[in-house]
Amino acid sequence: MDKVDVLILGYGYVAQNLEQELLKNDSSLQLIKTSRQKKEGFLYFDIEDPESWNQLPEATLTYWTFPPSIEETTKEFSGVLRKKSKKTIVIGTTGSFAIDKDHQHIEESSPFDKTKERARSEEFLLSFGFSLVMSAGIYGPGRNPLDWVRSGRVGKSEKFVNMIHVSDLVQFLIGASKKSEGNIYIASDGNPQTWQSIIEYWEQKGLVKSVPQKESSRPSKRLDPKKSIKDLNLDLKFHNFQEAVFLMNQPS
Repeated sequence: MDKVDVLILGYGYVAQNLEQELLKNDSSLQLIKTSRQKKEGFLYFDIEDPESWNQLPEATLTYWTFPPSIEETTKEFSGVLRKKSKKTIVIGTTGSFAIDKDHQHIEESSPFDKTKERARSEEFLLSFGFSLVMSAGIYGPGRNPLDWVRSGRVGKSEKFVNMIHVSDLVQFLIGASKKSEGNIYIASDGNPQTWQSIIEYWEQKGLVKSVPQKESSRPSKRLDPKKSIKDLNLDLKFHNFQEAVFLMNQPS
């Protein structure tokens, strides 16, 4: 297979939105996307199937969009990918940062939680020269946070939540691709809010009713993406999570 412009590893929610934006910006882009299922329009790839690794084409830019959950497999595959891809951007999770106290301030230089296998994998990928875009909670069309409240997954608490709209996350990914390798970015709207204030706002707007308290034993964090936003010269569209969810739930 000839060298392609963009290779997208995995094709979940973020990858679908990323592909749309990339092709909107350049419809002539040579783009290959992968799937663990063998189906039309996708190149078969499964990180747990080493035989599929060598089938990947050489690429100018690769987006790694699925969690690098298994440390040893991540290390082995990244060596193969390094030879095939000129530049690689990995979607990480802000859950990989170490939290020592409630409401902790987190920035790009904050340490990783070495007790978590995914965090160790992501730290390795960064040290290996890939760039990490550490994503906060993701929402947007087809992923409505009101469903989390209505199903009881979350309730009122003084825990801070950090969110990013999928269209803004895509801008972080594209922005990171224009910079040198080996960088880490925090993808968040920079406006941490407590579930208490968020849900009370939604109740006032009539989106939900009588939501109970639901405390979490896990400490919360407050992400600070100012440096990442500045370095990537981004202008986020969605700065306020509670208001953005209200607007996305209004009749069109």
